[in-house]
Amino acid sequence: MSRPACVRPVPSQSAPLRPRRRMLSAGGCLVALVLVLTPVLAGCDGAAAQGSTPTGAATTQALVTVPDVVGMKGDVATEALEKAGLTQTPSYTDVDGKESVWKPSNWSVTAQDPVAGTQVPADQAITLTVNHDSAKAAASARASASAAAQASASASAAAAAEEQARQEAARAAEEQAQQQAQQEAQTEQSQTQEQSDGSSGTYYADCADAWAAGAAPLHQGEPGYRSGLDRDNDGIACEWKPARTESDQTQVQEQSDGSSGTYYKNCAEARAAGAAPIYRGEPGYRSGLDRDNDGIACERK
Repeated sequence: MSRPACVRPVPSQSAPLRPRRRMLSAGGCLVALVLVLTPVLAGCDGAAAQGSTPTGAATTQALVTVPDVVGMKGDVATEALEKAGLTQTPSYTDVDGKESVWKPSNWSVTAQDPVAGTQVPADQAITLTVNHDSAKAAASARASASAAAQASASASAAAAAEEQARQEAARAAEEQAQQQAQQEAQTEQSQTQEQSDGSSGTYYADCADAWAAGAAPLHQGEPGYRSGLDRDNDGIACEWKPARTESDQTQVQEQSDGSSGTYYKNCAEARAAGAAPIYRGEPGYRSGLDRDNDGIACERK
């Protein structure tokens, strides 16, 4: 397109019209210039628009599917994300929020963000929530050790209580045995004291026994004499023959089990006289001393 020429105005002989004509001439030149430049500028804008289309298409990124890495070790999870096409190294967050992750292989993934199956750009950062395996194992070991210590303490306490109860029972049994032995010793001592009034170990429970044995009356110093039979303390015991009662007759009947008139009021007397155990037929044997009726009286002390 040819550029229009500016027409120079013809000078007028009239002096007052010159400024107005000059303004009209400048405005016409400006309009002509705009008309010429408008198509040129429009062509440049279209070319720029056509050239920008490939650049925009080139900036569009492909999406990557986030894999499931929950349950994996930290380092294994990182490899899985890289194999899936994610380019950013994942960030780690302690599940308890107390520790920093220095060695991912010591941690296990418990959660991930974004979750598995999410479509994200390849440069998307993935956040993995992890748990410290060694710390968890140490805590479990401490808990187990504490439980074992408590169980051991309980068992020791139970054993100590059982041993204490056993010792108390043994002491009670020992005390009871000592009391019984003391009672028996006192009984034997009393009987021995009574027998010491005589000159031998012969003992008569009462005057009826002495008369039945043919030893009455008993003078002081004679076998079988004791102060318990000398009621008037005149040195002669059982000087009068007492009348027999039914009890005396029963004792005489029991004495008939032996081979003589020897009579022992109880087993303590028989032991004090050195006659225990007494077998059926021997002097002093009677059924009243043979508790189990096996023919042997006073066999156990």
